[in-house]
Amino acid sequence: MIWQRSLAALSLLVQLSHCQNTTLVILPLGDSITFGTDSTDGNGYRQNLETLIEATTPVNYIGSVKAGSMTDNDNEGHPGFTITQIGAQAIQDFTASPDVVLLMAGTNDILQGLNVSTAPDRLSTLLDQLITGMPKSAILVATLTPLTTPSFEALRETYNAALPAIVAAKVAAGSLVQLVDMSNVTDAQIASADGIHPNDAGYVTMAYAWYAGLMEAAAKGWIATSFNSTSSSSNNTINGTAINTFAPTSTISLSSATASSKTSSATSATKTSAAISVVASLSLAKALLATSLLSVVLSGCSMTWF
Repeated sequence: MIWQRSLAALSLLVQLSHCQNTTLVILPLGDSITFGTDSTDGNGYRQNLETLIEATTPVNYIGSVKAGSMTDNDNEGHPGFTITQIGAQAIQDFTASPDVVLLMAGTNDILQGLNVSTAPDRLSTLLDQLITGMPKSAILVATLTPLTTPSFEALRETYNAALPAIVAAKVAAGSLVQLVDMSNVTDAQIASADGIHPNDAGYVTMAYAWYAGLMEAAAKGWIATSFNSTSSSSNNTINGTAINTFAPTSTISLSSATASSKTSSATSATKTSAAISVVASLSLAKALLATSLLSVVLSGCSMTWF
């Protein structure tokens, strides 16, 4: 019947419209390392990560703080903030419902001597808060980067060792939480002036680690927005190079990467219109089949028949 064919076409229209929304909304959440302290341009890992992602997928950083020379310098990085303070600050971001939260917290608890033995418990509470406030967001939580003062470093190692079990418990409960390993950041990549914040090379290493985490989360279907990576999640590589073999540099450049997801809106609209016309002209059975097939071949989109 005509109305049934129209319904099939309408279903396709709704789902195609959803698929065209490819901007990845990211909330960088944490302390001065998220802020970008001691990076030459003030961008920290954020500019380098944006470069990696935007080879295929547009990025929109969000947050109440602006830091760095990059155009989209929004973030929620607050120098000196402890785990509990970061949690209190994050409440204002709940309504934004980002696709991804990049969380690094705990360094200032160590530096300020705030009952470090219970710091993992406070992080677990913060994760629960984020899960409740942003249930559809993938939460990537990072291990802490090195602290060159031996007494602080010992506490950091103990704190980091507790994170895998915390994250595993959240995942077992059905939450979208991914651990991101920052162990590739070396002591040589920490600013010598304070022994706390990464230098430019350290922030580059962080960007690659975050990107690897994004790849894993996307492979699990945790990222609602279409995220087309230039990397292989099966062997943890970017453009054919293993994540952990990148030489430290001051910036990331992916001049050879493609921009397949940045198709013009006019072209997308033309393809959508053509697909709808085809479906509307078919019998109901064929329309259903066509919609199912299109759900398979349309890259980066998850479609269902209703």
